[in-house]
Amino acid sequence: MEAGGVDAIPLDLLRNQRLCRAAPADNYRDTQLVRLFQNSRYYPSLRPKIRELTKDRSTFAGQIDAFLNFRESAAHILLPVDQRAEWAFFTNGDDEDVQRVWAREHGLSSRTSLSDILKAQIEEHRTDVFYNLDATGWQADFIKSLPGCVKNVIAWHGAPFQNVSFSGYDLVVCNFPSILAALKEQGCRTEYFVPAYDPELAPFAARQDRPIDVLFVGGYSRHHMRRASVLEAVAKLAGEYNVVTIWTARACVGWQSRRWENSCLWQGTVDHRQSGQSPGNLHLDGTTMTCFRPLKLC
Repeated sequence: MEAGGVDAIPLDLLRNQRLCRAAPADNYRDTQLVRLFQNSRYYPSLRPKIRELTKDRSTFAGQIDAFLNFRESAAHILLPVDQRAEWAFFTNGDDEDVQRVWAREHGLSSRTSLSDILKAQIEEHRTDVFYNLDATGWQADFIKSLPGCVKNVIAWHGAPFQNVSFSGYDLVVCNFPSILAALKEQGCRTEYFVPAYDPELAPFAARQDRPIDVLFVGGYSRHHMRRASVLEAVAKLAGEYNVVTIWTARACVGWQSRRWENSCLWQGTVDHRQSGQSPGNLHLDGTTMTCFRPLKLC
């Protein structure tokens, strides 16, 4: 890596951000911009839903557009990707169906591996910065073998890790100080980086009629100790306020941690499966999200 390469990225990205706000994506084509590639993943439990959303989309671009419009992990989607900038590329590298659509469109063999498809995408895009949200899904050898056009490789990693090498990354970011400290101990360069606010929620934030007093959207697991204690305290207010929790897929599917089974929040929001109650549906601008209302809290 060239000296100062990573140090130069923030200035370039700030310049890119100003241009993003100033003009539509089609106006970027003749400007000197960092070419950004964002690689992501989503939980396997969402595959049926994603297939349903993309069943009428025959092209790679159409399927990615449907995925981005679904707003899965929208807080982690970078602004140029969200605005469909020409110089920003997005994919879910471990989604074999969508990746093979791209491979067919570009004349690759049906036997091409997912790693080779991802490298071909990077090469075709002429990527400068590879931003990986799936650091545990792609081994260090793959990261070290990225095409020569890639100048800097950045990973987001916000979960506990064991036997994971980040040696191929120029920078690792997340918003958990303890994880950043552990990464530093491994010799990684790190920066504190906070997920964004999904702009699709702005119209709802502006509403004055708010029947829900407290709304939580996200994951709740053994890895979220501080979050769990806050949610426990909030759940106890349900007798006085209308509290609604919306779980992400990781929190609902196959979650058997006994430590949480006796918690107030668990009893109040998820035990509907034992009580015979059904989860409610929250309708947001035509999108239905499953939610669990704390009907009975200890």
